[in-house]
Amino acid sequence: MSLLLTGFGPFPGVDENPTEKIAKALDKTKFADLGIEALTLPVTLSSAFNKSVDSCHGETKAVVCLGVSTRINAIHIESRAYNRFESQKGDAEGKGKGEWIIEPKGPPHRDTKFSCTSIQARLIDEGIACEVSGDAGRYVCNWLYFKRLAQPQPALFVHVPQVDENWTLDRLITATKLVLVGVAATLPSGQAQ
Repeated sequence: MSLLLTGFGPFPGVDENPTEKIAKALDKTKFADLGIEALTLPVTLSSAFNKSVDSCHGETKAVVCLGVSTRINAIHIESRAYNRFESQKGDAEGKGKGEWIIEPKGPPHRDTKFSCTSIQARLIDEGIACEVSGDAGRYVCNWLYFKRLAQPQPALFVHVPQVDENWTLDRLITATKLVLVGVAATLPSGQAQ
């Protein structure tokens, strides 16, 4: 059994995306009975979702997507994605500028099946600042999450802060490991078997 862990590459305003490094560091590791398969996604509307779908297979039991936010100072476990995209700059290719509905016939939002509060508690117990957020933004992170939540594998999106003196790469990797342990422990009924 495996878990797909995705990070993102650079995008306008973020030349070095720590989620790419986190995903690479955890590739081929194991949590509970789940082997981690890591993938770096481009911050593009043209291929991020398709690459995440193409990387899932019959053994993929869950998907955890990582994104960076320069506006937070805690790990954010995202409970919800909205059916809306907004960006004045567009994605890393400059595409998708403006505001639009992701799926015109889709619901206004989708919620994860994971217990965000259980995962949050695991991080807080280890002294890592963590919040449950009901708003994954309206950029490529939210777009990917909204689309992933409609797929057969349960999905979770986690925003991490940018690397700084408080949030070293090692600390972000430790936090992500705790998220993965929490995901493995809280897989929706029947998924972990």
